[in-house]
Amino acid sequence: MAVGDFNNDNKSDLAVANKGANNVSILLGNGAGSFTAADNFDVGTNPYDVAVADFDGDGRQDLAAANFQSNNVSVLLNNTPFVNFGSVTYDRTKGSAGTFEIPVTISRSPVKDLTVAIAPNSTSTATQNLDYTISPTNITFSAGTNTLTQNVAVTIIDDDVAESSETVVFDLSSIANGIAGKTTQTTLTIAVNDPITYTIAAATPSLAEGNSGSNPVTFTVTRSGGIDTASSVNYAIGGTATNGTDYNNIGGTSGATAATGTINFAASEVSKTIAVNVSGDADIEPDETITVSLSNSVAPGPGATTAIATATTTITNDDVAPVSPPIAENNNPPAPIVNAGIIVNPTSGLVTTETGGTDKFTIKLNSQPTADVTINLRSNNEAEGIVSPTSVTFNSSNWNLEQTVTVTGAPDRVFDGSQIYSIVTDPAVSADRNYSGLNAIDVLVTNSDNDPNNNNKSIVDPVTGDRYKAGELLVKLKPDAAGVTIQSDLFAGIGAIEVENLVPPSPSNTVNPPSPIDFAFITEGDAIALPNPATSAPQTNSNSTAEQLPQWREVKFAANADLQQIKAKLASDPRVAAVELNYELSIQETPNDPKFKQLWGFNNTGQTDGTPDADIDAATAWDVQKGSKNVVVAVIDSGVDYKHQDLAANIWNNPGEIAGDRIDNDNNGYKDDVRGYDFINKDSDPMDDNSHGTHIAGTIGAVGNNRIGVVGVSQNVSIMPIKVIDSDEFGPTDRIVKGINYATNNGAKIINASFGGSFSSQVMKDAIADANNKGVLFVAAAGNEGNNNDRNPNYPASYDLPNIISVAATNDRDRLAGFSNYGKNSVDLGAPGEDILSTVPGNQYNFKTGTSMAAPHVAGAAALLLAQNPNFSAAQLKDSLMKTVDPLTSLNGKTVSGGRLNLGKSFNNSPANKPPVFNYGETTSPWHFNNLPANNSSTFEYAFPANTFTDPDPGDKLTYTATLMDGNPLPQWLTFNSDTRTLSGKSPKPQEFRVKLTATDKAGASVSDDRGMLLIFGSRGVVIDGYIAGATLFLDANKNGIKDSNEPSTITDSNGEYNLDISFENFDINQNGEIDPAEGNLVAIGGIDTATGLPLETPVTAPSEAGVVTLLTTLVADLIDRGIAPETAQSAVKTSLSLPAEVDLISLDPILATKNNEPGGVRVFTEMVKVQNTITQTAALIDGASSSTTEEIVKAVVASMSDRIASGNVLNLSNAADVSPIIQQAIAKIQQIDPSFDSQKLPQLSRKLRQ
Repeated sequence: MAVGDFNNDNKSDLAVANKGANNVSILLGNGAGSFTAADNFDVGTNPYDVAVADFDGDGRQDLAAANFQSNNVSVLLNNTPFVNFGSVTYDRTKGSAGTFEIPVTISRSPVKDLTVAIAPNSTSTATQNLDYTISPTNITFSAGTNTLTQNVAVTIIDDDVAESSETVVFDLSSIANGIAGKTTQTTLTIAVNDPITYTIAAATPSLAEGNSGSNPVTFTVTRSGGIDTASSVNYAIGGTATNGTDYNNIGGTSGATAATGTINFAASEVSKTIAVNVSGDADIEPDETITVSLSNSVAPGPGATTAIATATTTITNDDVAPVSPPIAENNNPPAPIVNAGIIVNPTSGLVTTETGGTDKFTIKLNSQPTADVTINLRSNNEAEGIVSPTSVTFNSSNWNLEQTVTVTGAPDRVFDGSQIYSIVTDPAVSADRNYSGLNAIDVLVTNSDNDPNNNNKSIVDPVTGDRYKAGELLVKLKPDAAGVTIQSDLFAGIGAIEVENLVPPSPSNTVNPPSPIDFAFITEGDAIALPNPATSAPQTNSNSTAEQLPQWREVKFAANADLQQIKAKLASDPRVAAVELNYELSIQETPNDPKFKQLWGFNNTGQTDGTPDADIDAATAWDVQKGSKNVVVAVIDSGVDYKHQDLAANIWNNPGEIAGDRIDNDNNGYKDDVRGYDFINKDSDPMDDNSHGTHIAGTIGAVGNNRIGVVGVSQNVSIMPIKVIDSDEFGPTDRIVKGINYATNNGAKIINASFGGSFSSQVMKDAIADANNKGVLFVAAAGNEGNNNDRNPNYPASYDLPNIISVAATNDRDRLAGFSNYGKNSVDLGAPGEDILSTVPGNQYNFKTGTSMAAPHVAGAAALLLAQNPNFSAAQLKDSLMKTVDPLTSLNGKTVSGGRLNLGKSFNNSPANKPPVFNYGETTSPWHFNNLPANNSSTFEYAFPANTFTDPDPGDKLTYTATLMDGNPLPQWLTFNSDTRTLSGKSPKPQEFRVKLTATDKAGASVSDDRGMLLIFGSRGVVIDGYIAGATLFLDANKNGIKDSNEPSTITDSNGEYNLDISFENFDINQNGEIDPAEGNLVAIGGIDTATGLPLETPVTAPSEAGVVTLLTTLVADLIDRGIAPETAQSAVKTSLSLPAEVDLISLDPILATKNNEPGGVRVFTEMVKVQNTITQTAALIDGASSSTTEEIVKAVVASMSDRIASGNVLNLSNAADVSPIIQQAIAKIQQIDPSFDSQKLPQLSRKLRQ
């Protein structure tokens, strides 16, 4: 016999060798002298002796028996199963995971039924059935079972009581047929839970003070978390407002009566208010604030926190300082006036016009009078304007109501510039001594002059015979004088009425808007300031010389002023660089009777009895190029009939301007100039009232292949109409200069100038020089006097500037036209100009003759050549046209080139345009080679490589566009910067689509990436109970509330934010490029509230397009899942919870909106907390009586709330009567799925319902 502890219970057992039975008996002792019945184990023959030891080192005692008869030893290894807990410790927080399991394991299959009891240790601080439940408390492992693990279910009972950390220690006890292992005790820690969080919000961000009485202001203190626990928080009322003076009557449901104190919350109380009354007065004071701050929050268990500690309401001052009365010299002055004043608004800036235009101002009193107050009104200059009514009267009833006064401009039919006059407010007449004699501020008004300057009178120069404008001079200031104040001794001192910048200070193609100081009227003794060209007109070409035009001023005088005397005086002033009369230029056309002929200038076959091939060979050029809308040709002339059937399609459209809005959208100095400008009538309608400009436009660019009328040299072009010639065929220099400047600064690369005169104008030369600096070719008619321009210059054709190409006229016999000017050194080439058929206004056609008709042949040829060679400079265009002329005997020695324009040769001498090339490759188009899409979240920015597209033509510049694959524009939230080739944006919802990139060269040739760039945008947003960090957010595609292995998921960051990548191939079922509500919901589970440190107690859901996931979006998603339209579902939730209709529940962050005092933020946050409390408390209540999972219980509660919402009920979740049906309905839903539901385990139900 031997003694050992065979079942590891620290009690002695017996082993006995049975010689006759050939076995060994084991008897287990109970430590009190008794033993169990023997268990017998066979050994060899005649066992004689036994020994006890741990032969296999497994911690259990084994047996060895010496067999006398069989001469051997039998070893019996102890294989009784060990019994252990799965872990030494477990940590849980109330409500964090509902029921969880503690495993109990055995080391091997038992020979007999193995039983073990699980019991709490007396050292536990948590209480069974109050803080937790356990089931079962006894476990049996059947003999021979292969199930070696059984679980004990432990449920943490959730409540809204703030508690500190608690523990429960479980022991394995009463083990039968098993051996206690190493882990016979495990400790469960229930972490600190339900801390209380406070917030405060003001009912209104601002409140008008008022003049009397009081206005209430309310601040709401809300708590969340362990609201079943009583707690308190201190408050303090501060800010710049003063208690007792600016506000009083501190009160509210908080019980507050003083500026500081404590707010005590009883169990289950969620919110309390602090209210004050703002006192109205008539004091003039700044805006003041009332700020309520929370501090020193006290609660049992975990420390309470304050999420939003302060809230502020601003008291806005609505009192206006009175106007002081005049000081009267009186030895017995009256008593001081208190709060009396007359308010006039505005007192300046009014504008009337000589056409009867009106403006208005208002008058009211600042305080209530004791008697009627009458104020008489009058104009100090009725020749400029009158006032109506001429008096206003106030009494004790209407004293604070504004009375409107209208000022009307008066005509004088004299050009005198805009005049300033005043509306005089006479001293008030009243029996109230506070108002009697009180004088208000007079009102300043400007009457805008509408009379034509000098009635457009022209004067003939007796020396030259040229016409110039009466009363007008053009003055160029020296650079060091242009930016300084010009004193009266320069302009006003010599009788100037008006001074104007000749051109807008800032060109349209700069980012700087025009300076507001570009126009001034002069009255006696005034000084004026106009901007310095060095700062007001930034250069658009860094390589060009300084612009000259901004230094020029247009100065106007009376019609009878002696301009020659004034001109001489200004010329001697050291601040003046140049001064000239405003000469008028005439169009270069000769008279001709209408008759039908053909367009011999383009292709001469002798059809007019002329010489065959005496033409420009346009048809040869058209075989290669028919033009481009990218080429803009300015027709500076009498205007253009932009509605003509043969021109309308080729009229330039200003891309930066919006028609009819009366706004200078592109900041070029001109309003509504969508198709050019009329500088004669100063408006945006450059319609032709002469026919000259329309005829020129047709030769340059009448539409081709439209089966009507004629065709232009460049069949496809953009014609910019600029009207500078009046119906009488003359145009002032200043208007022409403005037209040149307009064309230069608004994209024209070619200017046609079919006008001229014998006088040389420095300002016009400066304008053309500026055009040269900006790469603009200036095509000018040589003139029609039959003169040699080398000896008798005709301007502008005769200016010695590199961008001017001067054109003589030839006839159908290839001879110099008899009327045409010429010049071996001053006229460059000839072109057809006799009997030229082209367009005239009213959809008509006619013949005209003159160098005016020759010039547009060259301008059109230059446009066609530029379309073919977009990189050509003005010099290259001129050089190409002059080198490829047809030599003519009649032009030899009479033009620089000695020949007539031949456009066909120009094209034979010009390389053909090569379109851009799309470079397909891993570095040039990487999006075609990546396995992943171009992005993986809702935010996106991508710059495609510079070498994605290249152009074979040296120096050719590409422009880039991005569209959807079907050519439609990109969505508004996605932008494309063509300069940096960058796409960027933030998608408002999960979606996918492709973007097509296109490159276009100057000639209009383009190429696209027709495969497109695939963009996939995931879901991005934030999970809010508080902000939930570490939550698992997934797309619940099958809407089972469980994260399945194939469903995409992510983890929220420390701010509760998430980026969820979604495979559209797998989840966009209808393949519309979006994840629709029917294709899944967003679900968040787990995670920690960053404000409280508590776990997310319930899963939260949202529609797939949501940017926030809250319990409010959970209700919206539940309604959508019932088949209700998304907009209707959200509207139903807002209506039921009395939320503002304009709030978007699936995008508004209620915590951030509350902090930022956004409209509706406090209301949404408050209702979110109420919904949260209703769901979590009801779920916890049901959880104690049901074996359903937390997810199933929460789903039942949410469905019950949705039922009430869908039925149109308005829910007040602070009212037990509204909450009770939700709880009862949720219980009914759980009973349907949980037959084991035990209503007897709802001891708190009646109390909860009462609360």
